[in-house]
Amino acid sequence: MLYEIAHIENGHIVRGGIKAPLLKVGSWIKTNLEYTPNVTFFAIPANENAISEEEYEAEVNSDDDDSDFVWEKYDNRIKPFDTVIYLYDHTEEELERCLRSLDLQKLKELFKYNRIDRTTNLRKKSITEDELIRKIMEVSRSRAHKGDAFRT
Repeated sequence: MLYEIAHIENGHIVRGGIKAPLLKVGSWIKTNLEYTPNVTFFAIPANENAISEEEYEAEVNSDDDDSDFVWEKYDNRIKPFDTVIYLYDHTEEELERCLRSLDLQKLKELFKYNRIDRTTNLRKKSITEDELIRKIMEVSRSRAHKGDAFRT
């Protein structure tokens, strides 16, 4: 049986969307807890909309970026994290400080992991850390506040 990572957000279950064996999902939960300790993550049976790791990697790598973004290559490095979940538990300043502590390659991996913008060419030589941070902050802020008008 395959599972996916999930958490509770505004009283609803939010699924991770990638199906994998339970041990793999457990390792994702452990990683996410390092960055967002105030969020409760859990494994739930994958639904029909979940994609496999291979499908996800193919999708991530489909823009021909030369990044070494692959799940297995993260052994001793900081793993990408969900910036929106981070914003739910921390301030924007804390997220920006966290982003500024990352080098350009890690920012690119985070950018791709969070599916910030498929039109941005990450292979462009002139892209700077500040540009990536500004875009990540802008999109994360927007996603974190999505639906605020309907909340009381």
